Amino acid sequence: MNKSLEGATLSNAEAAAYLGCTELTLRAWVSRRKVPFCRVNRLIRFRKKDLDAWLEQNHVPVVQEKP
Repeated sequence: MNKSLEGATLSNAEAAAYLGCTELTLRAWVSRRKVPFCRVNRLIRFRKKDLDAWLEQNHVPVVQEKP
């Protein structure tokens, strides 16, 4: 991401592409408040740093199976 846009917000399409999901899935997550978002008047926007933190919080570590 461009350094000058580091604090910029992402649209639904951009955030869905960043997360690797569909816009429909992202809208469902927003309506259930499962993903962090910002409301700008009636628009929904996403901050990359919030999405990164959310991904990190929901990271499931790999468990090595014992031989």
